[in-house]
Order: sequence, then C-alpha cells, then structure tokens
Amino acid sequence: MSSRPSALRGVFVPPGDKSISHRALIFGALAGGDCEIRGRLRAGDVDHTVGVLRQLGVSIEERADTVLVHGCGGRFNRPESALDAGSSATTVRLMAGALASWGQSVTFTGSSSLIKRPMGRIFGPLARMGVDWRAEDGGECLPIRMKGGPLQGRAFSLQVASAQVQSGLLLAGLSAEGQTSVTLPRPVRDHTVRMMQHLGLQITTEDGLTVRLNGPQRVPGFELTVPGDASSAAFVGTAAAMLPGSDVEIREVNLNPGRIGWLRVLERMGADITVASRGRWAGEPVGDVRIRAQGLRGTQITADEIPGLIDELPVLAMAAAVAEGVTSVEGAEELRVKESDRIETVATGLRALGVEVDTAPGGFCVQGSPDGVRSGAVDAAGDHRIALSFSVLSLRADGVVALRGKDTVRDSFPAFFRVLETLQNG
Repeated sequence: MSSRPSALRGVFVPPGDKSISHRALIFGALAGGDCEIRGRLRAGDVDHTVGVLRQLGVSIEERADTVLVHGCGGRFNRPESALDAGSSATTVRLMAGALASWGQSVTFTGSSSLIKRPMGRIFGPLARMGVDWRAEDGGECLPIRMKGGPLQGRAFSLQVASAQVQSGLLLAGLSAEGQTSVTLPRPVRDHTVRMMQHLGLQITTEDGLTVRLNGPQRVPGFELTVPGDASSAAFVGTAAAMLPGSDVEIREVNLNPGRIGWLRVLERMGADITVASRGRWAGEPVGDVRIRAQGLRGTQITADEIPGLIDELPVLAMAAAVAEGVTSVEGAEELRVKESDRIETVATGLRALGVEVDTAPGGFCVQGSPDGVRSGAVDAAGDHRIALSFSVLSLRADGVVALRGKDTVRDSFPAFFRVLETLQNG
C-alpha cells in the first residue's frame, strides 16, 4: 500500500471487544434463557464462534447492533460436520470447555494457520476432568476429536500464562462436580472471571493468580453491552503516537488493566496520553483515551508485562521502528505460536523496510529511527495482527509499502482502512 506521513485527528469508537464477544456468545449458548448482546464484534474470528454454535443447534438472531442468543442450557445438537473455527484459537479453546460435559463426539478443525497451533494445553487438562480426545496426527494439533461426559473438578497449575486455557477450564468447571481451580504463573486477561461475576456466578480469585469455582452452576439469561476492543484501539492509538501532529480520542474502549499494557508502553516511550472513565460494561472498566503525538524514544518491555500486551507487541514494534534509540522485548515466547511466528514475521518485515532488528527465542530488539522507514515489500503471513501493524508503519514510510495479505484485517478489524482514512481527513 502507499501512504505518506499524515497526522490523524478526530474521534474513533472501536468495534466491539473480540475477547468479550466470544465469551458473551458462548455464555449465551450455555444460559437457561434468552440473552441479548449489544455491540458484539462483527469480524471473522467471532463469526466463526457464531458458526460453531449454530452448527451445534444454538439459535442466534442478528438484529442490527444486537444479537439475541436463545440459550439452550448446554443441551446441544450433534453437528453434521466438523466444527470449523477458521483462524480462531479462542473459539476452539473456549468451546472445548463449553462442550466438555456434553456426551457426544465432535471434531474441531480450522484454517491452515490454526491447524499448526498447539491445542494440547487445553485438551490435556480437560482429559484430567473426564474428556476423551485424540488428534488425527497423533500429536496435539487440529483436527481433534473430543467426547465429553460427566466431569470431576480438578486443581490445575498451568506452566503457561494463558487466559484462553484458564477460560476453557472454568467453562468446563461450571458443569463439573466439586471444585475446579486454576493457578497461573503470572496474571492474565481476566475477561471470563469478570463475566462470570457479572452474571452472578459464584467464583473467587486469590492474588490474581488462582481462580476457584464449585460446580455445577447454571448460567442465567442476561443482557450486556460489549465495550470497544482495546486491541483494535491499539493500532489506531499507536498510529496516532507515531505520526507528528496527531490528536485522536478513542471512546468507549475497554480499560481492563490486562488489556492496556500498550498504553503504558506508549506513554513510557513519550506519547501524551489521558484517560477518562465511563464506568463499567459487562463487568469491564470502560472509558475514553486521548493520544497526542510527541517524539518517541525506545524502551524495554519485560517478561512481566507480556501477558497484558501480547497481541499488541507487533504494533509496538512498529512504534519502536520510528522511535529514537533501542526497544527490546523479552519473555514473549508465546508470539511464536500465534497465527504466525510473530517474532520472525515482524523481524522479516522490518528488515525489508530498512530497520535493524535482532531476534531471540522470546523476543526481539529494534534499532529505531525518527526519520521513518523506507519503501519495500512485506508479507503478513496470513496474520491479521501483522497486516494491521505494517499498515500502521506504512504511514511513516518514504514511499510505497507493498503489503501482501492485508485483507486478513477482516478477522478482527474489518473497518480499519476506512477508519484511518477518516482520521487522516480530520
């Protein structure tokens, strides 16, 4: 794509939060009554969760900005074919938990990128609760066939800090006998816990690391509004921080502390950021964020910060490319098992645009330049976060950046290019 340095000015309301949209739809299916969900994200990943639920016989009505889910209390219909999660690992890991007590066999499959991603981290623990599963290749990647049944609550101590795995186990725990507890090595995004509390389910947390619930519990019918997606906001917000003269207000965005690590990093790098609260939606803090560009400088991103900004690291690497000095990232091994190996994909793309990058097993080091980047060609590797990130960096290029695979933005932020154009016109 071709672009020139151009300030972003105006107001941006992000699309619905992807993580919360997945969870609201799944809890809606498990509910014992009708559920009204306002503002769900309409994008590829969440659409695949809708598709999987419909394959299981769940009635879902789309009404303008509202979705009505007719909860079936977990009494699903046997699907006629494999459950297709597209590129959405969240769909697989959460639905595996939701189906864990259902005594039918189902097969999960997905896109060419999803079938390369490890799923043993959710199916292995579910097996301890009573789930049978087998991967077609004998390993732990899709396609995977699972059969649920009566579950027994267990205590889990996870080696990887994964909100998706924690969520899948808590969903299974809702229908298990006895207590299910999940302990993490470090805090993760807590959307599932917050939503359970918002719905009146009994769940307790300890030190932000251990979550406990006693089953079985029934999900009631509910109404909720999905806040704006913090990750989508990160791409627009980072673009504003990178483009001299920019002044953007992002409204009604999710301010969950586990989702705004990117704001703390940008502020540390020198961006002028102010935040105003709007209260809580669906148990999540919501507010408005104003970002004004100032000269950026390099920073160090440590392992303790990673769970709160794992999805935003690619776009922060773009900010690093136009910052003064060096930016380093450590403890981000999880980036290698996303839709692409994001460490190598980011490094390859930056080098193609003349940026010096060193990589390590768990991170990278970027030598930035406030002068911007040169023109070149970049491959998004079928990864929506990479496509969004290099689209942001292209705004600081001295010529054309030919981005292959930019249409993958439809997985999470279909209106991204239209939003940029609107803000550039101020």
